[in-house]
Amino acid sequence: METFLSNFLASIVAGIVIIIGAALFSKKAKWIFTGLVARLMDIDIDSVYESKKEAQHDLRADFKKSKHVAILTGRGNEFQRDTFGQLFSRALNNSVHVRILLPETSLKHGEYDWTMQRDEEVAKFDQAFGKGVLGKQININVEFLQKYLESGEVELRRFNYPHIGRIIITEKYAYFSPYLAHAHGRDAKIYKYRRGGEMYENYQRLFEQLWTAGESSESQASQAG
Repeated sequence: METFLSNFLASIVAGIVIIIGAALFSKKAKWIFTGLVARLMDIDIDSVYESKKEAQHDLRADFKKSKHVAILTGRGNEFQRDTFGQLFSRALNNSVHVRILLPETSLKHGEYDWTMQRDEEVAKFDQAFGKGVLGKQININVEFLQKYLESGEVELRRFNYPHIGRIIITEKYAYFSPYLAHAHGRDAKIYKYRRGGEMYENYQRLFEQLWTAGESSESQASQAG
């Protein structure tokens, strides 16, 4: 019996060492290792991606299976790339409903301008920014989305809130990419959380609150008219 337990424990330790060793050299093994540890510790994180490029495959697969997608982002340049192009194509075919939150660039008197705050923050390490550049880029991306908004399956609202990061929520997962004070959002890691956990519910709650408080593109257009 003692020999059996010793062999059993040795096998477990060996297995852990193998997994950790593989994790040091394989990106896929890192994701597996992260998922295993998270489940053992009852943490709702599913994967950690070092960059947006690493997350593209999983995002595309998730988008294909989703009927509802919610996106909060600080600029929206990614909407013009393939991963989101496929999502919007599905929206045009009425097979997915997409809600988008982008920062407000036309504020009422006295409101704090969080977009300008982020613009000035980025300008400290990227001289291309500052003096309203971020706001102009956001407005360009709003124009890009117009053809998808006409389908009725893509909705857009604007928010005035700190630029904390990009949030993407599907029926199964929430993806969060934090915006750091010293780096572009495109250079940040992406954290993937499973539905049913506290982090998923937290990001979903934040999105719904900002969505409720935000103004739709239609109401803004009528005010401008």
